[in-house]
Amino acid sequence: MRVLVTGGAGFIGRNIVDQLAGRGDEVFVVDNLSRHGLASNPESRTHPNVTLVELDLTDQYALESLPSPVDRVYHLAGIVGVGPVSSRPAHVLRINTLVTMNVCDWFVSHCPPGARLLFASTSEVYGGALLAGFGLPVPTPEGVPFVIADSGLPRASYAMSKMWGEMYCRFIGEANGRAARSVRYHNVYGPGMGYEHVIPQVIRRIVSRAEPFRIHGENETRAFCWIGDAVEATIRVMEAADPSASSVVHIGGLEEVTVGEVYEKLFRLCAWRPRHLVRGDSAPGSVPRRCPDVTRLRQLTGYTPSTPLDEGLVPTTRWYLEHPE
Repeated sequence: MRVLVTGGAGFIGRNIVDQLAGRGDEVFVVDNLSRHGLASNPESRTHPNVTLVELDLTDQYALESLPSPVDRVYHLAGIVGVGPVSSRPAHVLRINTLVTMNVCDWFVSHCPPGARLLFASTSEVYGGALLAGFGLPVPTPEGVPFVIADSGLPRASYAMSKMWGEMYCRFIGEANGRAARSVRYHNVYGPGMGYEHVIPQVIRRIVSRAEPFRIHGENETRAFCWIGDAVEATIRVMEAADPSASSVVHIGGLEEVTVGEVYEKLFRLCAWRPRHLVRGDSAPGSVPRRCPDVTRLRQLTGYTPSTPLDEGLVPTTRWYLEHPE
């Protein structure tokens, strides 16, 4: 097949590209490289099945330069990360909305009726319900409501952009008779995931022998998902037999652990433990629990992410120890 992956230089994107190219698909990677740069995606320059195209997807005509049609569109492009989102919320809303609108519009106007679109969303779209005390079930299914608990919180801009993206992809797909799904990622991790996530941040502080060692939100829980599992689940959702079924699918791990437990696992793997631990409050807007119900994923694809956190942390920790920022 011919496949377009927007944001294909990013962490999840480049792992999807590797998998697709390895099975023989012709893959077009579109990325503005503002966050990652060419060095982050060497496969794009070496694999014969992959073409890297540097484009600004806020330009509604940017994708006109691509050969069409393509059979599959994985739309992962967008601004992510607590730092960028918190510092420039209006920018996040503008960029993520424009990019998604332009990609979806190009999809319905340039791709054949049998083509499919998959939009990368996030658990943040329902996280506000937990902050607002709505008492959502945990593990959490897809049908819970969208909630922005505090519209004045800058990081809410990211969740809002993904809420809008899910709805636009679904409705423009339905209006044009096209298959469009969204997947909500939950704490995907692995080697090369960047340096703005909790696991690499903790490893970096361990390497620097930070004292006192601060732990924020240690009683919060997360269900981390190994990158290989996330990629397999994503491709299976895209290729599921009934393209009209289940417009939103959760992708995440099954093992709910506390943030404090993650710190302890990393202390052991790095063979160092600080003498002085200082326990602090959670970051503003951080949800107390996050664990997805993946029943719909299993029913739709027959697949369930299963890599234990202890297993996935070994190569992840090794990579970060060998690649300090």
